[in-house]
Amino acid sequence: MNTKLAAQCALSALAIASMSNTAFAQDVADPAPDGTVTADQTAQADAPTAPRTGLNEIVVTATRRDSDLQTTPIAVSAIDSQLIQQSSPRDIGDLAAFVPNFSAATIANFNAASFAMRGVGQTSIIVYFEPPVAVLVDDFVVPSVQTQLLDTFDIEQVEVLRGPQGTLFGKNTTGGVVTVRTKRPVLNYVGVEGRAEFGEFGTARLQGAINVPLGDWAAARLVIGSETSDGYYRNGHCYGPVTGFVPNKFQGQQGCLDGEKLGGKDVWQARAKLLVEPTSNLSALFQYEWIRDRSDVVPSVNVNYLYEGDTPLLTDLLGLTDPNAQNIDPLDRAAYTGRTEPSVNLEAGQRISVDGVYANIDLSIDPGTFTSVSGYRYQRSQIPNSYAGATAIGTDGEALSFFDASRDDDRKTWQQELRFASDLGGPFDFIVGGFYQRDTIDFCVSQLLGFLDLTSGPLAFGEWNNTPYVLCNAQKATSKAVFAEGTYEFTPELKLTLGGRYTWDDKTWRGRQQVFPAELNGGFDLSIPLDTALDASVYDYPANVVKVKDSWKEPTYRASLGYQATPDLYVYGTYSHGYKGGGFNDQIGGFAAFGTDLDAFAETARATDPETADSFEAGFKSEFLNNRLRFNLTAFYVEYKDL
Repeated sequence: MNTKLAAQCALSALAIASMSNTAFAQDVADPAPDGTVTADQTAQADAPTAPRTGLNEIVVTATRRDSDLQTTPIAVSAIDSQLIQQSSPRDIGDLAAFVPNFSAATIANFNAASFAMRGVGQTSIIVYFEPPVAVLVDDFVVPSVQTQLLDTFDIEQVEVLRGPQGTLFGKNTTGGVVTVRTKRPVLNYVGVEGRAEFGEFGTARLQGAINVPLGDWAAARLVIGSETSDGYYRNGHCYGPVTGFVPNKFQGQQGCLDGEKLGGKDVWQARAKLLVEPTSNLSALFQYEWIRDRSDVVPSVNVNYLYEGDTPLLTDLLGLTDPNAQNIDPLDRAAYTGRTEPSVNLEAGQRISVDGVYANIDLSIDPGTFTSVSGYRYQRSQIPNSYAGATAIGTDGEALSFFDASRDDDRKTWQQELRFASDLGGPFDFIVGGFYQRDTIDFCVSQLLGFLDLTSGPLAFGEWNNTPYVLCNAQKATSKAVFAEGTYEFTPELKLTLGGRYTWDDKTWRGRQQVFPAELNGGFDLSIPLDTALDASVYDYPANVVKVKDSWKEPTYRASLGYQATPDLYVYGTYSHGYKGGGFNDQIGGFAAFGTDLDAFAETARATDPETADSFEAGFKSEFLNNRLRFNLTAFYVEYKDL
């Protein structure tokens, strides 16, 4: 499929500083109390002694080296810690308000990121799809959209690069990249910072950080925070009378749910950092990341009353919706069964745990700087939900699970990047490097499909409402790449940048058709336990599991020409070709009899083709009125193939 996005114009920034020399919200932060100058303050340290009037310089790393935002030949927006502090965003998604052509939302039924740039994004939770907008934290590619909505308390700067960015930034992307740089420990400085927020619905957010020196050449920073709330939804959905082929305890029942609060949050997270700088040319930052999310399930609200089609929806036919719902606040009529089946435990809420260790090492020598980025991240998720937003209660108080399910996965990600950025002191400089990432996912969904009791009758050995139906698959993927980019300065005003990357992606997917737990061994054994969905893993029960392999190799490249037309006006043009590897659909595995026609199932499960994007953009960046007015404009045209 070919998709074209018409040319659009993006207003990148428009800011007016006061006539005094007050810094703009995106100004570079002041040095630390001990006088230490961080990378963000390089421009200030190198500036002439005469004070700069108006807007301060914004330093970005969009080209893998420090550069002035106003002379960087790509569409990039920078948000620093000062603006973050002033705007008090809930997470990095809220920062989209400051960035053109960038939108952020959450995926329905999940507290997961749905980022989009220039018309492309991801709105599903499918674990094997690589999002077109990548998120990097201290140069580590965060692979899961479930944990990309990062808290902003510990963030030094966020840079949003729009358009394909495969040349320099981690895994290839077709939409853009969000790069997050957290606050580093400061040498020879003792400091404490904190933030407390309280709001309605029992909302409380407490965050704190401490910086401790460890001699003259090392320092540590510990950051910890929590977010809790009672939730602002109510389990108030009304139903009935229930009709269909149903057990007597549900037939004809009607009423409303108990009105309990739903959607509360309970998230704890921490980062421990150690900065070691034994010499002036060696810097090593080591980090440990810890997240524990025990929030309520994200409630569902049935909005069938908005439906204007001619064919009634199933929940309406079965009497599970309220025709007068339009007169009730939607937040007061969410529906949640609260089931506590071992493999679909909604009462326990979502359980997401992350442990990560990372190392960023820089070694400077006479011709440039070597940088190593290493990391390992382990994420475990159990995410249940009542997807239909409609249910009923039987005469014995049992809830009808129209469609309850728990999506569980274990994900392990290893990454290593090594690059060299030259500093030759002449008209030419370059960056070369290599990238490796290995990502393994074990994924299962356990479902309670009570609607089949209402439409088809119960099973021969029980009821759908109380019998899990399990879908499992897994993937092992590796991505390897080499890249290079060089910039040549024809004159002090005219620069040309050329870059390329070659990527090799290999993916192996294993899956089986949906089964009852009793069928996992290939026969029928009602004694097989299933405490969590992942207990039915394709590795633990390999009967009738198919294996599908695919691989791709693709070049990506970029060319940029920038010209400083006047001291106040910079113009540029960029062409880039981006690539995103193919992916498998984690929902493959229908109602076919278990073990039937495995060859056809394997063909159905094959990966999508890779997606490519060709992007053309041109723009200018300007500052007027003695640096008091900044105005940037970009026009772009992108053509996507196999979107």
